[in-house]
Amino acid sequence: MTTLLYHADAFTQTPFRGNPAAVVLLDDERPGDWMQSVAAEMNLPETAFARPLPDGSFELRWFTPSTEVPLCGHATLAAGAVLLQEQVVSGAAIFQTASGPLMVEPRGDLFALSLPSLATEPLRAPELLSLLGVAALDVRVSPTARDFLVRLTSPEVVQSLEVSFLDLFAMPNPLDLTGLIVTAAVEDPGPSDPHFVSRYFAPWIGIPEDAVTGSAHAVLGPYWGERLNLQRMRARQLSPRGGDLGVELDLPRVILTGGCVILSRGFWLR
Repeated sequence: MTTLLYHADAFTQTPFRGNPAAVVLLDDERPGDWMQSVAAEMNLPETAFARPLPDGSFELRWFTPSTEVPLCGHATLAAGAVLLQEQVVSGAAIFQTASGPLMVEPRGDLFALSLPSLATEPLRAPELLSLLGVAALDVRVSPTARDFLVRLTSPEVVQSLEVSFLDLFAMPNPLDLTGLIVTAAVEDPGPSDPHFVSRYFAPWIGIPEDAVTGSAHAVLGPYWGERLNLQRMRARQLSPRGGDLGVELDLPRVILTGGCVILSRGFWLR
């Protein structure tokens, strides 16, 4: 049996930047262990599996090389871009997922992804701050996203932060969180500058540092929207590959906009 397989870079309009994802278009149901094996073989940050449903929407599941995850923004954007650019669907791609219904629709040369807005609450995390070795203005947790959020003093501190992934993985983690967001506001941003920046680390699910993390911006959007008193913001993830996102609050949703470049199309033969 042959299955269509795509490789795409999400949240960028430039090849080899943004966050790479594999997108597998299924004709019928496949077991989860098969999907996990494919994701491990692809060895990309995420592999998305989309299966058509009778109502015209698609079941969507996401796997890192080591585990299934409940939400992945960049692989959802990639899956939607594939379905729209390959004319499998028109108008919008609608997905049924473990995190509820999600939608990707075109916006000019970009794509818009609707995610649930994910709230945060204060957290005491002295072990984490000691490990990071930097001053923090705020430390929070998103119970739904299962992420730490640490606000640092400047974009320069975010950019230069060095994280020991082994120490982070070994740190006491009684809440069983799976990701660390570090972020800072940009002072007096120009017309094309981001309003805030971030980086994302997830060694707990096999991703030392993610390139551009859509799901993290479902946390960052409401966090910075409240503090900056903005409904629409520009964001930049400061990973080595880098990526830019538009962030729009339409509570209880967060709309992320970004480009997507499809690099290859092929067949999975097994």
